[in-house]
Amino acid sequence: MQALETVADLGLVRYLYGENAPSNISALVDCALETVSEADREILTYRLIDRLTLEEIAQRRSVSRERIRQKMESLLDILQKKFGNIARYLLAPLVSEMIDTGGLLHCETVRALTGEMDLKRVQFGLLVVGEDTYHIWQQEFLTNLSRDELVMRLGSLREALRTSGKINIPIADVQDLAERNIGIRLDIASLSRLLAVAWKLEVSDGGHVTIGQLMRVGDRLAAMLRDAARPMHFKEVADICLSQGVSTEITSEDHEDVDATDPVSRRTLTEHVLYSHFLRHEDIFLWERGTFVHVTALPFSRERLKAIVEWCVRRIEGEPGPISTQFLLQELKASGLEEPRLNKYLLKNALSRHPDIVRLRKDLVGHVVSFREQGVTLSDRIEAVLRHAKHPLSSIEIRQSLPKGTEYHQVSVNALLYGANFVLSLGNGKYCHIDSLGYSAAEREQIMEQAVCLLPGDGTPVSASLLLDQLTASIPGIHLPEEKQGCDLLWALLRLDERVECGRKHLLALKSGEKARDLLEGMIVESLEKIVVAFPRDVLREVVNYYGYRGAESTISAALIRYGDKGIVRRLPQSLYCLPSIDDTALMDALKLHDHTIRRTLEDPALADYLLEDLSLIARYLYRQESFNEALRVLDILFTRADLPEEQRRSLKRLWMAIRQKQEGA
Repeated sequence: MQALETVADLGLVRYLYGENAPSNISALVDCALETVSEADREILTYRLIDRLTLEEIAQRRSVSRERIRQKMESLLDILQKKFGNIARYLLAPLVSEMIDTGGLLHCETVRALTGEMDLKRVQFGLLVVGEDTYHIWQQEFLTNLSRDELVMRLGSLREALRTSGKINIPIADVQDLAERNIGIRLDIASLSRLLAVAWKLEVSDGGHVTIGQLMRVGDRLAAMLRDAARPMHFKEVADICLSQGVSTEITSEDHEDVDATDPVSRRTLTEHVLYSHFLRHEDIFLWERGTFVHVTALPFSRERLKAIVEWCVRRIEGEPGPISTQFLLQELKASGLEEPRLNKYLLKNALSRHPDIVRLRKDLVGHVVSFREQGVTLSDRIEAVLRHAKHPLSSIEIRQSLPKGTEYHQVSVNALLYGANFVLSLGNGKYCHIDSLGYSAAEREQIMEQAVCLLPGDGTPVSASLLLDQLTASIPGIHLPEEKQGCDLLWALLRLDERVECGRKHLLALKSGEKARDLLEGMIVESLEKIVVAFPRDVLREVVNYYGYRGAESTISAALIRYGDKGIVRRLPQSLYCLPSIDDTALMDALKLHDHTIRRTLEDPALADYLLEDLSLIARYLYRQESFNEALRVLDILFTRADLPEEQRRSLKRLWMAIRQKQEGA
């Protein structure tokens, strides 16, 4: 009882650490500075309050930088021994709150927790505790995250805001995005300041954040159409952009030299840019001539439209001539697949996105394999382009060089480049005609045979430059180009040989050798870095395009399984793959492209037997897509698993509670 009375009289801090103990951080810093000599106090103030560098302090004191470093180390050691315990006690609320918020606190929150507004003095106190990871960001925030980590997290939040599909977002939703994407949990006031400091975004009186400036032009326009929830003519959208003063932002992305003072040219350019973006955006469809609609406002689902497109592609396969979309609509009706509000404009626009479709004039389309115009196929056209090319071309340049009037999908062009016997892949997505090398078939055969003989039998990769030097000496009768041109040529020729594996950076190896597998591993890893999440067939397409790989999909599948066992790649549900190092935000965004595949797992009878990390991934993805009932179903399966670690169980429980709160709020 007496002890309690003493605590009541003195206060807990003075009771524990003495009557003269400082009662807050401000007093602690003052006390710490008063403890040392005037000279040492000056060094501490320079370094910890004024934030001078060791070099700057050394110049002021006319001593070496190393001497100042040693002195600082000695002074902090003294202060930690004398004030460490009380400083730890006084800063415990701040440290705890820093953990709870995910590593970031606004200065107002810091003041409320410590009684000190000056973040530099708070950082001083943290150093007395031995907490040397804390630093001040943008003069307003205290964080224990490294600068690289903080930049990465803010970048992830920016991307989440940009891809939200909304121009105005409630601040509460931004809070949710911050917690789910970067693990930062801030109150409204702190988050508002973070948005203002990081990207100059303001919160309206109604509690909404306008994030249009973070979004790409196409996404901003898609968001406008989504909010309208109806078809809009591109001139109507141009009126809105011009009236709101955002036309300059929209057109300046690709047209910085436009005269902003000329209203006629400004309007013409705005309309041109809008029309172009509408045609390119995956979520925007042509509804009627000049009128566009967001996919969410279609009178039927995207899946239904996709099914209709697939039926039409199968229907016109084998047809050598053009087919009108009006005819296809009649065929759909005769087959009982009619969709009353589907028109010829929407059908052609949807069909033109399919890789097997050639988009022709008016309402005509054709099948990429069978369509012939005046007896000429896509293969004939591409061969003509490569024969007349003065330098190697990318697949995009090849497509752009095709005759006007027929529009081939880029995937169609790529598919032909992969398999045509007249195409030579030079790597890095560049192609040329095999005859452009200037060698006869016999000379090409001699170069390839001699190169194969020079490759190590155990499959050890050899650089094309080294092999080129050896070849030059062994076949003097054939002139080979030097340096990069010669390496490109040799690499391209050998990719045609089934015995040779061609890898990145012009590396070559015999496939029969055990060490040749290292080449394939490098190609697969680099491909996954680009496409993030992929099926084996996607990886195959990438390694074919960039490295001239000529193996089968089964080889890629077997390699991915093998690398998965080794931890080189991560296998996701439904035979999707990614790299283990991918961050959660990038993974979730990439999975949107495979939404149908992920949802198909819910129909799998063996879902309860999935790996814990796969089930957790599915649950988090479904939550991100606001498929709350499906996410809860997966979470219920996880909670029944006896092998679920307790820490993961707590994390998933928080996710479960967040979903329930959203459902109740709705």
